[in-house]
Amino acid sequence: MSRTDTPPANPFRQYASSPVGKSQAVRRADMQYYDTKLIRKHTWPVPAQMPDGKWERVWMIKLKAPPTVSTAMETLAAVITQEVVQVLAVADRRLEDLQNELVIALEWVSLQDIRAALITEIADWPDELLFAAWRLFEDIDQMLGTIDTIDGQARDQWPPWNLRSWRPE
Repeated sequence: MSRTDTPPANPFRQYASSPVGKSQAVRRADMQYYDTKLIRKHTWPVPAQMPDGKWERVWMIKLKAPPTVSTAMETLAAVITQEVVQVLAVADRRLEDLQNELVIALEWVSLQDIRAALITEIADWPDELLFAAWRLFEDIDQMLGTIDTIDGQARDQWPPWNLRSWRPE
């Protein structure tokens, strides 16, 4: 661009000066109306370093009823891990290597309580791991039975269920 050319317009400028109050909605080109009343609070687990150097994130999941299937948890965890890695790899070919870096572990604590862990070599929370956790929750809900709570909070407070309230019906 030469000095006489006009710089391209900033597409975000229209939002930069928009007043946003607590009860106001913001209009953006890439989403419907955003309303702060739709925000649901929950706490993501802090990754804990394991003796082997990997990082574990743990949720306690309570089902509404005892499971109707008797699949071994190790088998179910392997199936969910493989499914999560495949979905992520389809979205981004660079994530095909996650198969060696991401493991889901499931353990029965009681008849309706599950300890679900996402184990990785990564210590923080990149988007891929958030998505992996969402799929983990959804897969448990579909394969073992409806989730009642995740870490003591209603299932609908957590993704993917809390995201459905953002979509138009």
